[in-house]
Amino acid sequence: MSEFPKTNTGIIEKRAKSVDDAVAEALAELGIKKDDAVIEIVQESSKGFLGLGAKEAIVKVSAKNSAEAVKASSVKEAEPEVEEPADTGKAVNRIYASESPVENAKSFITNILTAMGLDVKVDAVLEDDIVKINLEGENMGIVIGKRGDTLDSLQYLTSLVVNQNS
Repeated sequence: MSEFPKTNTGIIEKRAKSVDDAVAEALAELGIKKDDAVIEIVQESSKGFLGLGAKEAIVKVSAKNSAEAVKASSVKEAEPEVEEPADTGKAVNRIYASESPVENAKSFITNILTAMGLDVKVDAVLEDDIVKINLEGENMGIVIGKRGDTLDSLQYLTSLVVNQNS
């Protein structure tokens, strides 16, 4: 009596840096081809902002002929959600529309640092047409970054926000 190769017919959930990598790993584990699989993209991968908040891709893969796949086949293969790009400059103008460059800078930096998960006190003053910003808090090394790259980028982006109307 000959035995057929066993294939796993359950639903496999995989995480990887990209959707393609996660799908490839799941297909290899199931021992099936892409044409013979039902693929559901649970989460797209994202690089995050300044290296923080990166997310792995998550997919669920099952064989088309499995009992679980029959239930899942009523749900079509999930298509990645595509965010509509904001009109260049218009979104920034609505968010940072204050006439005061100090207020624009302070609210921009506060929003960025909050998104980074940092609790930082932000003080800003205008001296001789120069906005000076003082940041106080724990883990300020994250704000500075390797060789000051993160701080340099934050300064550049802040200057764009402050000088957007000039």
